[in-house]
Amino acid sequence: MKYIASFSGGKDSAAMLLLIKERGLPLDEIVFIDTGLEFKEIYDIIDDFEKRINFKITRIKTEKTFEEYFYTVNEKGKRKGQIWGFPYTLGAWCNSRLKLAPANKYFNSVGEHKRYIGIAFDEPNRYKRLEKNCIAPLFEAKMTEKDCLKYLEEKGFYYEIHHRFKRTGCYLCPKQSLDSLRTLRKYYPDLWGGMLKLDKDSPTTFKANGTTVHDLEKRFKNEAIKEERQINFFNREVTLNERI
Repeated sequence: MKYIASFSGGKDSAAMLLLIKERGLPLDEIVFIDTGLEFKEIYDIIDDFEKRINFKITRIKTEKTFEEYFYTVNEKGKRKGQIWGFPYTLGAWCNSRLKLAPANKYFNSVGEHKRYIGIAFDEPNRYKRLEKNCIAPLFEAKMTEKDCLKYLEEKGFYYEIHHRFKRTGCYLCPKQSLDSLRTLRKYYPDLWGGMLKLDKDSPTTFKANGTTVHDLEKRFKNEAIKEERQINFFNREVTLNERI
């Protein structure tokens, strides 16, 4: 029986790998499904882990890039002649083509195996949906997401991006929270700029509720202006009080 760990570079799967190594659990392969939409820091984490735990990580690539699918023209149906654009929230083509398809193709080629999945103890619903051949070491060890962050830091595997985002998936995922998108805009202006460009070309809106990336840009910009005014007002008040 072959034992394979699914590694995304996120805090949970990173903590899971260290736990597997620490407890001496059987491990034959580590697999990273590269959607092409990961943050640079995630790719750095993959490289760093490979060196520090001295274990070759298998990188699985997608057949096409996100942009290639994005600009694919519909040949039939109601949207004939239109490009795919941003994926719908339900039944998102990005998840099926950039993650599930390459993952399933690879794991099916492996044959019978056991797969380690990084499900934390505070994700009981995910654990309930776990497939029979999958194992969740973190859940079994009752390690929450906060525990994972602490565990990584204790082991000397501190990564800023794990603290910057609650979850580190595809950077342009429409399902991510507003806080996550604010952080993306603030720290990764180049990626945000690319999303604004795609937004202009997409026949579908970024969010299911009709919100576009440009709508979010306007909202975040206004929030930043308001915050700056509040800071300036506070600083003036402090200066006046000091003079008095």
